[in-house]
Amino acid sequence: AGGASSSVNDMAQWMRLHLSGGTFNRQPIVSAEALAETYRPHMVINPQPIKPAAERYGFYGLGWNVDYDELGRVRVGHSGAFA
Repeated sequence: AGGASSSVNDMAQWMRLHLSGGTFNRQPIVSAEALAETYRPHMVINPQPIKPAAERYGFYGLGWNVDYDELGRVRVGHSGAFA
């Protein structure tokens, strides 16, 4: 699988699932542990930052771009890029 196409309404519901730790409308859908695994770095995506003093390594989780801010906090994002 390379991605999914969806409506903004469906994506909002999907985000609710993530923000609630795997539950949706008070129903458990996926365990919080399994969901957390998708946010864990699995692969380095920029092994040599262009500006090492200013940039950090970037990683890919399971469907997410994962990196860390200057305080070491995890940042999770997604480009959502489809042509």
